[in-house]
Amino acid sequence: MASVQKRIQVELMDKVENMKWEIKYKLRLEIQDTDVINALIYHHLKDLSADEVLEYRRKFLGKDE
Repeated sequence: MASVQKRIQVELMDKVENMKWEIKYKLRLEIQDTDVINALIYHHLKDLSADEVLEYRRKFLGKDE
């Protein structure tokens, strides 16, 4: 499996970090940020629409295409 670096917004990374600690506490297992991010992608990527991507770009990046 290839390792690739991607950027994530600080606000979202804070949410990932908080979720990681909640899961670690609940499961009593060592969980990494990447475990949370990859699980999120695995479970929700299939449902992502082009409109949602455009909405995100408008709302958070200020891009108006």
